[in-house]
Amino acid sequence: GVNTQAGRTAISETEFSWLENVMPVGYANLKAVPYQGAAVATIAAVTINYWKYININNTDYLMIATSGGSVHALNLSTYAVTNVQPGGTLTGTVAMAQWKNERVLIIASNGYFDWDGPTWTSNGGVTSAPSAGQTIATFAGRVWIGNNRTVSFSAPNSYTDFQTASAGGSFIITDETLHSNINNLTTANNFLYIYGDSSINVVS
Repeated sequence: GVNTQAGRTAISETEFSWLENVMPVGYANLKAVPYQGAAVATIAAVTINYWKYININNTDYLMIATSGGSVHALNLSTYAVTNVQPGGTLTGTVAMAQWKNERVLIIASNGYFDWDGPTWTSNGGVTSAPSAGQTIATFAGRVWIGNNRTVSFSAPNSYTDFQTASAGGSFIITDETLHSNINNLTTANNFLYIYGDSSINVVS
């Protein structure tokens, strides 16, 4: 394999110090990465400030949010780029999460949205859904949205219903270990991790 820890002079004869376009798959067995003869995709004259890999109806996309507030979807099979929403649609910090295999959920400073492939929907204010946020994740059949120090969560098996009567709700992290605001929500290992500047909280 590739030894990324030791200095080049200390690397064994059976290890590599650097590889480009080659993938080791076994002893004395190297496979070249297929050549891409042309640019796979181009989005002209934009600055990308967020992207997220999403699967919708068994199609893999790279969802892209730009600094100008537009949203693009790059089909990772055909490399076709779809302009999902024009500039100015999203403002402020943007984050995305996948809901099942049916849609991408988007939270921004100006609202909560979803896209299922053909249809873009604004969910802000509908059934108590948060109207703003900085980060979003799906965990335990719910949607979790972080906004400053508040975490809102949806009702079970719903991405739009955040009503308390439906078992949705929210909580504010008051502990001083969260020095400022929530930076990120991440789902891994059957836990929801809430990242701050100097702390990590965990929901099991």
